[in-house]
Amino acid sequence: MARPKGGRAAAQHEDWLNLTAPEPPWFSLPVVKRAFPQGLDPTSEEERAEHKIRWSEAQSAADRTDYLDWLLRDALGWGRDYLTGTELPDRLADGVAGPDATVAPSGAYLPATPAPVGFDSEPDEPDGEDPPPPPEPRVLVFALPAGTWPFASPQSDNWSATHVQRAARACRHFGVPLALVTDGDYLTLVHIRDKETPTGWGTWRASEFASEPVLLSSFASMLGARRFTAAETGDRPAALLAESVDSQADITDQLGTQVRQAVELLVNAISRANLDRNGTLLEGVGSHEVYEAAVTVMMRLVFLLRAEESGLLPVDDLDYQRLYAIRMLREELQAGRQDNPEALETRSTAWHRLLATARAVHSGVQHHHLTHHFVMPAYGGALFDPDRFPFLEGRSGGSQWRNGPGTPIPVTDLDVLAVLDALLTLRFRAASGVTDTRRLSYRQVDVEQIGHVYERLLDHDVLVADEVVLGCKGQAGDEPEIALSDLETQQFDGAGALLGFLTDKTGKSGGHQVGTKRQVEKWLADPVDRDIRAGLLLACQNDQTLVRRIEPFANLLRLDLRGRPIVFLEGAVYVTETGRNRDSGTAYTTRGLAEELVEHALAPLCYRPGPAQTADESQWRIRPSSEILDLKVCDPAVGSGAILVAACRYLGNRLVDAWRAEGDPRTEELATADDDPSRLDVVVEARRLVAERCCYGVDRNPMAVEMAKLSMWLTTVARYRPFSFLDHAIKCGDSLLGIWNFDQLRHLHFDPAAGRDRTLSFAGFTDGRDAISRLQDLLDEALELRRSLQQLPSHSRANMDRKAELNRSSEQKLTVLAAIADLLSGAALTIAGESNPSRRLTEMSDTDLNAIGELLVAVDTVGEASVLKRVHQRARQRLNAAKPAEAPLRQPIHWPIAFPEVFLNNHQKDTHTHTHTHTTLEDSMPWSATRPSLVEKRLEP
Repeated sequence: MARPKGGRAAAQHEDWLNLTAPEPPWFSLPVVKRAFPQGLDPTSEEERAEHKIRWSEAQSAADRTDYLDWLLRDALGWGRDYLTGTELPDRLADGVAGPDATVAPSGAYLPATPAPVGFDSEPDEPDGEDPPPPPEPRVLVFALPAGTWPFASPQSDNWSATHVQRAARACRHFGVPLALVTDGDYLTLVHIRDKETPTGWGTWRASEFASEPVLLSSFASMLGARRFTAAETGDRPAALLAESVDSQADITDQLGTQVRQAVELLVNAISRANLDRNGTLLEGVGSHEVYEAAVTVMMRLVFLLRAEESGLLPVDDLDYQRLYAIRMLREELQAGRQDNPEALETRSTAWHRLLATARAVHSGVQHHHLTHHFVMPAYGGALFDPDRFPFLEGRSGGSQWRNGPGTPIPVTDLDVLAVLDALLTLRFRAASGVTDTRRLSYRQVDVEQIGHVYERLLDHDVLVADEVVLGCKGQAGDEPEIALSDLETQQFDGAGALLGFLTDKTGKSGGHQVGTKRQVEKWLADPVDRDIRAGLLLACQNDQTLVRRIEPFANLLRLDLRGRPIVFLEGAVYVTETGRNRDSGTAYTTRGLAEELVEHALAPLCYRPGPAQTADESQWRIRPSSEILDLKVCDPAVGSGAILVAACRYLGNRLVDAWRAEGDPRTEELATADDDPSRLDVVVEARRLVAERCCYGVDRNPMAVEMAKLSMWLTTVARYRPFSFLDHAIKCGDSLLGIWNFDQLRHLHFDPAAGRDRTLSFAGFTDGRDAISRLQDLLDEALELRRSLQQLPSHSRANMDRKAELNRSSEQKLTVLAAIADLLSGAALTIAGESNPSRRLTEMSDTDLNAIGELLVAVDTVGEASVLKRVHQRARQRLNAAKPAEAPLRQPIHWPIAFPEVFLNNHQKDTHTHTHTHTTLEDSMPWSATRPSLVEKRLEP
């Protein structure tokens, strides 16, 4: 068979990579293209014919064993180097202990050539007088009974780890980077690299080798004996996979750049529409809200693309494809661009379709009059809520989408196509100037990578131009926006001043000068391209005078995703870098680091005996499921949710372990074969329970809170099920500010010891104890609502609506307590540094008593809102009095108020009655008077 060339080779690699249903990190396209530039190693017609005959005969379990032996020894050429049974070295045959099980390979490939360097340790230097070292295993093989799915869990023990996960454990123990887990049909290659890198895998199907010839060629090319023994060290399977892991960082960085450019393009489209309507479109809409809306649209699209590729949305339904599917929309727009690009510039039907899809996902849809009677359930969630940013639909703030039509902003079809292209096609520019284009599959991008992409958007925001501003070239992610008047001023001071100014503005990356003086000189000296001049005229709305002012700097302008020069007119809103996230020291948490952190923190709490009692994992025993669900995990700076996602996965798996130990019939399906690896219903159900009952997060950036929710939704989404309810668990606030003990409220003093002996007198209360009792009642009422919320199953949209209602009711009561806690925290900040802080703190606290009394009297009355507003104003003045001008407004998180269901002792909650003996937090606080840590446990020591 002839090798494909050029683009055909790339297409061949894309085909087999997609067909192997990979879980990254897996072979990446650029690495495979480098190692196989002319395409895969060809397989002869005779080899294909022999495979077809042997597979047709491999129907019984015994025949499947013979087929696998032939496939590995003869088709791959492993021959006698493939050892099984008693031939295995003792250390492999003994296996590795896991919780309630031992994992041992059934075979191993041990070629006699030296093992490649690069996995965990360097090989010993051979001594000329000593015999050569014994061959090292390159691949561990785990042969399963015919019909066993590699992603199933054995039912012979109470450990829910799948065959693939158990193989990965064995690989880590023995220092072997590859494992093949197979029943003779499923051929799952598992790859591990180091503790920081998650396990990756991909699956070939022997039953599809005949119908998909590229699968047999790729299987033989990747795992054939010559690939292990004759290829250069860097081109061997483990090395290719390790190189692919490194290339994933490039994919994340480039996707992040293109997503940011897509956000910028969408904001510019909104801005142009607003200017065309003389500012009426964004009337009453803050600039940051515009940025949040654009980022939310991108988050919606990424979620939809991931869900469509994973089969979580009805992509096979013809009505969904025609009316809602995102990938199909892109294909339609691409066809339209080829036929009539002018038409796509003048219409906005694609934008309307994106809005319609968001409505459909949020609230469900039923088309009973269509041929297929299409029905899609309501998933809910703030991400797709049409009323969250009504101006996107041309509606005023406070309006409801069900009650009246809107006039959506005119984002053109070409703009939408550019956005979708940015999300689905990555473009890498090599040093030679050649652009490498790669199609992106969101099945190959994990949740943490998506989170990292969106974390980078926290460094940017939207400003309003008070004069003409130019978007200039610069280092990726650091491109500057410069006022035209500033450039003209520097130009007036001379060529040297202009050159130095521009070199400083366009040549910095992460605060370090990278030397672009020569490039800036070239930009200023080169003639302006005709297309740039034409685009400049459009950007300036045919203002010839403005065009002449900008033209000397035209080559400095960067281009948007559609190749148009970026100019912001006066009154325009535009995206610019703020650097807040980077300047604060925020760092991206990798999946490997998050998983290692979570495992070491939570394993001692999930097993008894466990790692705290013995290092022998075979003696570990899982805790009861009720105790697993009683664990509480909090990330106090949640970011995009990497640690929270890792905790959700880990606790979800442990919950399934507990269910198995308890004989729960739901776990039986984990042992059955399934042709759809995305249907891990029991695991997803466990994750959903853990997400709603165990996982908490706080971040002071509201966009980070939404990104964390997105990450958790991607981790827990299930077909036909609404999104997990997370509003009660992931909140916005500064985790370093606020009260941490309800006794601070009980004594209305930031230092409860100092305030304990005071006699409290409140407006509206004859006895101060009655006011404190009212505080306690508010907490108890909110707590009961929260407990009801968490006990309600998340199986239906009706239940999710009820959860939202319960959450709103509890937040209404907790808002009163939070306002009082804001007063206490603000007082503590105000007196910081004074000579007698304790006395001053008491004085300030006493001045608040009448306002607090008025607030408690007004609860649940028509006057509550006005009194609450006054208390908030007083608290805000205190909280922000000494705040640096450039810092964000201070928003404390009061832990016992934000999460009352976490901070009250379970026994006390169950036995509490409304008497003068109230539940307090002083004895039940897990950290005494310290700040929160990662894990708060509810298990006996």
